[in-house]
Amino acid sequence: MCVIATSDGTDVDLALKGSMMVWDADHLAYWERAMNETLGAIRANPRVAVLVRPKGVSPMRFYGSASVVEQGDEREAIYARVIPEEQARDADKKGVGVLIRVDRIRQGPNSVTR
Repeated sequence: MCVIATSDGTDVDLALKGSMMVWDADHLAYWERAMNETLGAIRANPRVAVLVRPKGVSPMRFYGSASVVEQGDEREAIYARVIPEEQARDADKKGVGVLIRVDRIRQGPNSVTR
């Protein structure tokens, strides 16, 4: 489970995302099924931060830009890699994929800019 922070320029929002995954060396991805404040904020302002605390490891923060993937093969590929518990919550695939290009990673006092 990860926490994603977004801002539409007026307000800030935090949301839990159970489908967050490492997509490739430069991206995170998740399946957006709630279709509410988080999605609206990403559409208004793509800058996001993601917080994850892997078991036994210091929390990690990922900073980057999100893009919404509403159709096509990439959307299908994101859904296909989502854990079964999250797929079951959107079995009709009404949601959208979200890709986050990671610009910076921070763990403890260390920060890596990509």
